[in-house]
Amino acid sequence: MKVLHTSDWHLGQKLRGNIRDTEHQFVLDWLIETIIQEEIDLLLVAGDIFDVMNPPNSSRKLYYQFLAKLLKTPCRHIVIIGGNHDAPSMLNAPKELLETLNIHVIGAATSFVEDEIIVLKHNNEVEAVIAGVPFLRDQDLRKSVAGEDDLSIHEKIQKGIYQHYSAIGKYCEQYQDLRIPIIATGHLYASAAKTSGENQDNIYMGGIDNISADQFSDVFDYVALGHIHTAQPVAKHRHVRYSGSIIPLSFTEIEDKKSVTILDFKKNKLEIKMLPTPIPRQLISVVGTYEEVLDKLNLFDVYEGDFRHWLKVEVQVQEYQYGIEDAIHEVCKEKKMTLIILKITTNQKINIEYEYDFNLNDLKPIDIFKQKCDNENITSENAERLQNTFQELLGWMTEQEIDIV
Repeated sequence: MKVLHTSDWHLGQKLRGNIRDTEHQFVLDWLIETIIQEEIDLLLVAGDIFDVMNPPNSSRKLYYQFLAKLLKTPCRHIVIIGGNHDAPSMLNAPKELLETLNIHVIGAATSFVEDEIIVLKHNNEVEAVIAGVPFLRDQDLRKSVAGEDDLSIHEKIQKGIYQHYSAIGKYCEQYQDLRIPIIATGHLYASAAKTSGENQDNIYMGGIDNISADQFSDVFDYVALGHIHTAQPVAKHRHVRYSGSIIPLSFTEIEDKKSVTILDFKKNKLEIKMLPTPIPRQLISVVGTYEEVLDKLNLFDVYEGDFRHWLKVEVQVQEYQYGIEDAIHEVCKEKKMTLIILKITTNQKINIEYEYDFNLNDLKPIDIFKQKCDNENITSENAERLQNTFQELLGWMTEQEIDIV
């Protein structure tokens, strides 16, 4: 059996107000071609299909069009789990309909772990078992107690995650004699994972580490993880892996090699390979003095492709001079590249940051809340606690189908 593990698509994502739909469409089309060429039997998507819990119609269309195209490929099984960015109710809404097409969706944790077990069959024979564990929300792991400190919350969350995986691993033991792949999924932060992106580590209130790789049951032949955008095995456990995001989602990810993970289960042997995804649009960061920045920009050829490069430029000057912005903007225009962010830092402790093509309506509620915390001079420790609580409230409001204006 051949399996393709991917995650963190973040459909509907906007980078500083700029929509990424055309890039996602490009890579999803490549993914369909890859599934055909590699003769993939099972597609695993380990969470964060969407970027926000109430995604725009354009990103929902991308998702359903992809599934429709997938049905015309040799891929026999599709398993999709919810991530912390996904609204469980939205993912689960067409669950019964999709199951008739061999598309299995688990948007949120279930009351009984056996309901997260997906037994995949081919020609009436069981060929794989998937422990489809989605992102485990705070309410799935612990009961809130007034006045709890962060350490207590962190310990309860860790214990809850471990117990969930232990229980589902125990349930999967009954399939070991079949000598078939037993695969677990997850959307969390595993200890020792390396991240280059923004806000990928602290997924719960109270702490960073959620579980260590050696705490996953030995019954699992592979653990397909999502949440961290950098593709990697966790510590020295080659079978516990993040597939990473399929495109760079921020300027902090431009050094990452984006890929999907292909697993080939052969007789008592698992072969793993990373297949690089095509990056239609380059995110480029240019840093230096005013003269250095201009020199670096002038080295670029005039871009003639369909996906203009997006630039973040940081200029370091002794003192601010008028006209810097216009000069840099003009060079970018000549090179047919799009300037997304221009930051000017001076020795006079004056920092000026411009965002181009930016619309206030593109801000996420959490972005506005973070700005409010900054404006109120709230300490970083208290701000983190407030922001986590605000995120939980946003999730609850989405689940209750309350419009967020």
